[in-house]
Amino acid sequence: MSRGANCEKEASPHWGGAGGRCGRQPRAGFVFFDLLIVLVLLGFMAAVIAPRYFAPDFSGQARLHAARSALANGYMCLNLATISFMADNDGELPQSLADLSPDYMNATQDLGDYTAVYLQGSGEIIIEVYHGPITGQPLARRAFPWP
Repeated sequence: MSRGANCEKEASPHWGGAGGRCGRQPRAGFVFFDLLIVLVLLGFMAAVIAPRYFAPDFSGQARLHAARSALANGYMCLNLATISFMADNDGELPQSLADLSPDYMNATQDLGDYTAVYLQGSGEIIIEVYHGPITGQPLARRAFPWP
């Protein structure tokens, strides 16, 4: 019996023949669909892992934003103390920080993780914000016209 006569019987789905053609080798390597799955998995892994290694350092920015928020909180406390002083003194403005201390506010104020320090300037108040106790350079410093 010749090889061609048995070709139809021997053909199987694993031997790459549509219609049982003889003489074909089995498929080797990857097909497009296999490569597509691998690329999708690699893309997903890169999307999950890459931000950990290539993301910018946000801790410095977060600290700066927190210091600015504490600075705004300190300014709000100064305004509230000034308004309270004016309400108690028939609309008279305080002339110095000493007029506000200790009844309305202190020259040093605890703002949670931060400490605000109020300094009297000529026609202005300087608010400095420190992280924790008052040591080193302030995280934020700003002068406001006052009173």
